Amino acid sequence: MVGAKMPGDRFGEVCFVKVLLFESDTETLNRPSALRLLGIDSATGLAEAVTKGLAPSKAMVWLQPIGFNLLPTCAQVDNSAELLASPFFDVMLRNLSPEFDFILFDSAPLLAAADARLLELHTDATLLVIRQGRTSASQMAKAVALLNEERLLGAVLNRVAH
Repeated sequence: MVGAKMPGDRFGEVCFVKVLLFESDTETLNRPSALRLLGIDSATGLAEAVTKGLAPSKAMVWLQPIGFNLLPTCAQVDNSAELLASPFFDVMLRNLSPEFDFILFDSAPLLAAADARLLELHTDATLLVIRQGRTSASQMAKAVALLNEERLLGAVLNRVAH
């Protein structure tokens, strides 16, 4: 819903943001899922853009009515850390940064792979996602210890039982 706070406030004065979501979870890079879950067919994604030096716009999918761009993974990647540490990935992010208000990474679990720590080098902040009933306090502490705590925004508890 978009609503005005007071009579006379104009709908046209609402600020919309441009968002890009990277499907960059190691598990996803090994088993692409976002496009399949959304029922979208695409042959080009993050891995193809990086390995073939393609313009990221050729791999992005505009998602309506959600209203953001997705840079999916279409092909399986054998060495995701190599892809995320590549010079082309770094250049691609620097070129995309001015085009978007927010660039979000769906990253690999911190305790499962080095990929999330590689992505953190390219981010301003990190939001830690914790699954209720599955993530222990010691696992959470280990994950936090791997992060730059100054850039840790906080945590989100997901799959909370009603």
